[in-house]
Amino acid sequence: MRFLYEIGIQGYRCAILLASLFNPKAKKWVKGRQQLFRHLKTAFQGNKEEIAWFHCASLGEFEQGRPIIERFKESYPSHKVLLTFFSPSGYEIRKDYAGADYIFYLPADTYRNARRFYAIVKPRVLFLVKYEYWYNYLHILSRADVPIYVISAVFRKSQPFFRGYGAWFRKQLKGIRCFFLQDKQSAALLNQIGLSRYVITGDTRVDRVLDIAAKSVVSEKISAFCAQQRVWVCGSTWPIDEAMIVKAIPLLPKDVKIIIAPHEVDPTHITTILNTFGEEAVRYADYDPQKNHHRILVIDCIGYLSATYRCANLAYIGGGFGAGIHNILEAAVYGIPVLFGPNNAKFPEAEGLQKTGGGYEVKNQETLNVLLERLLNHQTHYKEACQGSSSFIQKNRGATANVFKNLNL
Repeated sequence: MRFLYEIGIQGYRCAILLASLFNPKAKKWVKGRQQLFRHLKTAFQGNKEEIAWFHCASLGEFEQGRPIIERFKESYPSHKVLLTFFSPSGYEIRKDYAGADYIFYLPADTYRNARRFYAIVKPRVLFLVKYEYWYNYLHILSRADVPIYVISAVFRKSQPFFRGYGAWFRKQLKGIRCFFLQDKQSAALLNQIGLSRYVITGDTRVDRVLDIAAKSVVSEKISAFCAQQRVWVCGSTWPIDEAMIVKAIPLLPKDVKIIIAPHEVDPTHITTILNTFGEEAVRYADYDPQKNHHRILVIDCIGYLSATYRCANLAYIGGGFGAGIHNILEAAVYGIPVLFGPNNAKFPEAEGLQKTGGGYEVKNQETLNVLLERLLNHQTHYKEACQGSSSFIQKNRGATANVFKNLNL
């Protein structure tokens, strides 16, 4: 099985190399790993301090792991922190993060790469964030008796670990010292395969969004646009989301303004959005509070969304009609109703918010229209939804502290 795994990893590398000829993200994946071991050797040459290695798949996982990284730096100041990413969307945005001493792409998980990586870095401990169980890295570190922890881990019954053919995949989990789990369902699944080294600590992203909310500052332009009116913020949207939003606008009360912050802010997509929403829409870069009186503001740059939710009375989070919903906690932290698409099964926070009444699944255009009417025209429903979001956030805060209570280095 290991032989097939190696072939699969090499096949993936070949596919990325081919895709890099025409895909910008794949190109960054390849370019970021060129001469990677030479850069690692240079960075770690002569290092005498112990290394705590944190690995994140992408940007979302980094935000999940960030509270742990920063608490770790406070609790273990003698350690240096190595942060690795698999995806360019994480590395390119956080490559200058001041909380880590070293930041690199993770070399592809071949046996040779894993051995070379360990020989250079010699980590004292590894923290995986949520998932990414790379077999060769886990195998090499387990043999070297390096403790491995998984932060905010979540499991689903559909994963290979819990299937009849999953014996080899389950081996990847045997070397984990402790899983810090998000929910009881994940604990039940680990019990089924004979793993009991876990603690249910919750989702560290709740702590992260609380920290972001406490420090967030809304831009002057956005504050002026909102002007104490009711605002519907649609964050991390994709074209399919935007097509539904534009159809719902005629049904909204006239006093409701709309802010759209698309997931992709390239000029072509922004122009398409402006054309779709018509004369009522203006891009952020062109908005002048003294001259413009538009109803729809399109955010055409990154870095504003999390603070913008502070101005929202209602939020819609995109991605749920594609690969999966984006960060719904960034909005829920402000105690407002949160709407999202149907592809949310991999996100326990979506189920949790629905149970408390703060989150709503949008199955189609009709569902969206009904929910908007209910939440914007009926104060009782709206207040109950706001209380549901607030309740969920307060109930689930403290995961970072729970992790460190159970951390044994």
